[in-house]
Amino acid sequence: MSYGATEAKIPEIADAIVEITETGRAIRQAGLRIIETILESYTEIVANPASFAEPAKAHAMGQLKTCSTVRSPRAGRCS
Repeated sequence: MSYGATEAKIPEIADAIVEITETGRAIRQAGLRIIETILESYTEIVANPASFAEPAKAHAMGQLKTCSTVRSPRAGRCS
């Protein structure tokens, strides 16, 4: 079992890994290559209709949506 930085352990402990990656950059930087895409997925935000009807909660959900879809250097720093 691994709790992060899986690609750094490959040569020492495994022949192959299944990794969830968005870009594959860290895998390539570790000198590895992706040989097969098993699954492509997407993220969904599911809201309780009663909660979404409350303006403060709907606003918070909107911020979550913005932070999860923005592709910029600041995307990782949404708060």
